[in-house]
Amino acid sequence: MAIVYIHKRKDIDDPFLSVFYVGIGKTEKRAYQTYNRNNNYWHNIIKKHDYTVEITHNNILWEEACAIEKYLIYFYGRLDKKEGKLCNLTDGGEGTIGVIVSDTTRIKRSENVKGEKNPMYGVHLSGEKNPMYGRKGVLSPCARKIAQYNIETNELIAVFETVTEASISTGIGRRRISDYCNKRRNKRPFKKRLYLWKYL
Repeated sequence: MAIVYIHKRKDIDDPFLSVFYVGIGKTEKRAYQTYNRNNNYWHNIIKKHDYTVEITHNNILWEEACAIEKYLIYFYGRLDKKEGKLCNLTDGGEGTIGVIVSDTTRIKRSENVKGEKNPMYGVHLSGEKNPMYGRKGVLSPCARKIAQYNIETNELIAVFETVTEASISTGIGRRRISDYCNKRRNKRPFKKRLYLWKYL
């Protein structure tokens, strides 16, 4: 079971304009909690103004509570979207649908996962460290092993995990190796063929 509640500012008498937050919870206790709320707008309002709690719906299904919360947020309007007075940062329901992320936050998040900062940097899916495995250091599930043969003796020279690894090791362009394996060499002929390439 679940509840839907609203928070109202005491300094505003109008029953519509006084509403500044809409929320849901599994018990009434959630409506009165002031901790575990990651919303600076909400904390700023309650610091400056006293507020009251009103339970609008009680003992309803969680799915119903999510739907009602979405409707009420849409009805009252979000402040960050300049649609109303609510300090809600999402459109309601489960998850973070409708959350607005600033450009500064986007840049910080991007920087935190670039290169060696990425926890998966240089990590093969098996757990082996190897910087050759993709831009983020992860071997794609679609990657195919490739074999290099001597063009004259047809002798196996080496086996590589990916075309990228073969290209780095031999100095031959990835597109050229890939074209040969995919039998596109007639459309894009080699200047000089030194090796045979085959997918495994």
